[in-house]
Amino acid sequence: METKNQEIIAETLLNPEINLQFPKIHPSNPDQSLIGLRVELNDQIGIVKYVGPVHKEKMKPTDIFLGIEWEDPSRGKHNGTVDGYEYFKTTDNLPSGSLLRATNVNI
Repeated sequence: METKNQEIIAETLLNPEINLQFPKIHPSNPDQSLIGLRVELNDQIGIVKYVGPVHKEKMKPTDIFLGIEWEDPSRGKHNGTVDGYEYFKTTDNLPSGSLLRATNVNI
């Protein structure tokens, strides 16, 4: 059974007007070319492993997140799975992953 948030995401994905408002990175057309890029945040380096929305009630379906696997595993918070949703997999299942708003990361 879909949650209300999943229904909102589904409606958003089907709305062609949203693509005009968010042409670069948007749930209906996440820029998958970002996957594999090295990124930096607070002098920490990581690799983009996921681009898209997250399944959290407090998040807007238009909020785009990057799943990052950090070079320094102590920087991460999880292995790519959060609240039962697998967004990506980290190397050796280490807790070296983070989900960050795309607007907060230097690519």
